[in-house]
Amino acid sequence: SGPAPARIVLMGVSMGAGATLRAASESSGYAALILDSPFASIRETIADHSWLFFKLPRFTFPPLFLFWFQRFAGFDVDQVNSHAAMSRVHPVPLLMIASQGDRRMRPEVARQLFEESHSAVKKIEIFGQDAGHGAAARLHPEQYAALMVGFLDKALQ
Repeated sequence: SGPAPARIVLMGVSMGAGATLRAASESSGYAALILDSPFASIRETIADHSWLFFKLPRFTFPPLFLFWFQRFAGFDVDQVNSHAAMSRVHPVPLLMIASQGDRRMRPEVARQLFEESHSAVKKIEIFGQDAGHGAAARLHPEQYAALMVGFLDKALQ
């Protein structure tokens, strides 16, 4: 008999979902992927947040900020892109979580990434308006736990 199958599950929330997705796109040996409140890209996030938090127009501030951010940080922000990462992820079971009440990372981002996934076994759960960014587990712990257990039971069979 060979080695036991991978039982590692990668999970991330918010920026951690982006980092988890990036790590999954560059590795193998994991059995499932759980992403809660993922972002699309640094570029889109800066544009959305500049308006959401500062009411700065999307067409002026974000390009200027990104120019200087790249200069000081020393990397290409376009390398941090969840859509590109999803295209490289192994087709393991996927659980995508979002909330209607999330103004920071709209549920449409999770839906887009979910549709882009090549996984044969995948589930998306969108919590209601009462749950803000990454807050579903805190506000609905029983429902969140049941979602996790149900998904993991199926994914790790």
